Amino acid sequence: MRLLLGIGLALLMGPGVGRAHDEKASKMVLKVAKEQVAAAEKALSGLRGIKAIKYDEEQNLLTIYYHKPTLGCCSRIHAALKEAGVEYALVSNQEYPACKSEKEHSSSEGTSPHCRKRS
Repeated sequence: MRLLLGIGLALLMGPGVGRAHDEKASKMVLKVAKEQVAAAEKALSGLRGIKAIKYDEEQNLLTIYYHKPTLGCCSRIHAALKEAGVEYALVSNQEYPACKSEKEHSSSEGTSPHCRKRS
């Protein structure tokens, strides 16, 4: 029964994850302890524009694919994680489309004042 449930979930989730890569999605990578992943996923699941979340257990890296025009500024991700009490370190953030003004902020590789290390 678990196998069938797993297959069903994979079929439902698969197309969404594939689209995250097909549509030039923005990508944020965070260093997160394994114990914090469930809280992070729960906090981010309520944000419109999040396309996919993947966790690399070996490197403790949480990769978040998001649609910037829908989500808006990456600070919404940081705010959701902070509100959930998730401790993390920003590794990189590649936004697409890139920000056009300093007010909006440049976010490539975490150089933005909004996208520096947060905990």
